[in-house]
Amino acid sequence: MATTTTDYIITFSSDRGAIDNWWYKQACLGVERVIFNDPATIVIWNDGDKTVVKCMEGDTFDEHVGFQAAVTKKVFGSHCAYNRIIAKAQRTQTKGE
Repeated sequence: MATTTTDYIITFSSDRGAIDNWWYKQACLGVERVIFNDPATIVIWNDGDKTVVKCMEGDTFDEHVGFQAAVTKKVFGSHCAYNRIIAKAQRTQTKGE
């Protein structure tokens, strides 16, 4: 299958002056380039990092899901960290019901 490459240049500005909030910084991730190469999605970030995610054997390659997985991995460091946050939220909601 041929490689499909989509380039994005995204810039963000803030009226808040200096950006001190870590969460705000994470939401303003700069994507320099996105490469879709079934079964992998590769995101090159403005800070020089590269995130590679792959769909599992038997899954259908989806560019949107691949990009979302790459952003999740970049923000949380790993899918395990993301899964722990979701599991904790689910346990909290279950207790509250």
